[in-house]
Amino acid sequence: MDGRRDARGPPLVELARRNEIDTAGVEGATFAPFTAQTRMSGADIGDLAIRKGAVDAVRKYVETLGGSMAPELLRSADEAARRWPWRRATGCSARLR
Repeated sequence: MDGRRDARGPPLVELARRNEIDTAGVEGATFAPFTAQTRMSGADIGDLAIRKGAVDAVRKYVETLGGSMAPELLRSADEAARRWPWRRATGCSARLR
């Protein structure tokens, strides 16, 4: 993970900093690169799982871990998708503890 910005949004390192996660000590972190199959990327640091990507992909991932996404977040993502010409919601991120 080199921190480069691409069409899918800001890199995870930048998102981590925005959420006040110390990015200096990521020893032992496992990184999940973006793939067409998962449609998300992320990192696991201890018991912290961080993912970003397509809203439905992140939602399914969160649900497989026994969690759920707030209805407000899903509504916001849906509203954002309606504003974009290609009508897809991407760039959603979820943080689990």
